[in-house]
Amino acid sequence: MNIRKFEERDVLDVADLAMRTFQQYNGLDFYNEEAITNTLNYFDTTKNTKQVLLEKFSKKPISYVAEEEGQIVGMINGVANRISSLFVDGSQHRKGIGKALLENYVFEAKEYDSDFISIESSLYAAEFYQKMGFVKTTDIVNHMGLKVYKMEKKL
Repeated sequence: MNIRKFEERDVLDVADLAMRTFQQYNGLDFYNEEAITNTLNYFDTTKNTKQVLLEKFSKKPISYVAEEEGQIVGMINGVANRISSLFVDGSQHRKGIGKALLENYVFEAKEYDSDFISIESSLYAAEFYQKMGFVKTTDIVNHMGLKVYKMEKKL
């Protein structure tokens, strides 16, 4: 497995990975179905041009991908103290990819002088984040129509 910085050439593969993984693991965690549609549309490579997707991903200064045999199998992105997205292909779960992506993210966040990282975690991913040292700061809340836990990790 290779972890590296996100590059422009990755955008379609990353968007596809995010859409597939969200649909497979988070598709039932909603308060209203429109939230699922909006999230899927955000990543949909058939509804967004490569340039539009690149603009969305470029707004996140911390962004990494995980590759296995030349294929992107994981991604993480966000700003210094907030993770926006972390997705790992379902066939690659429990292989340390999410942990490796998160470790790279934490290292860079510290370079921005962050003393914590927050995330709105899906219900599915909350256990992973707890194992990585995050704590729930709320019970299940409505975040843009999705059911999430607000979580935080001190650095």
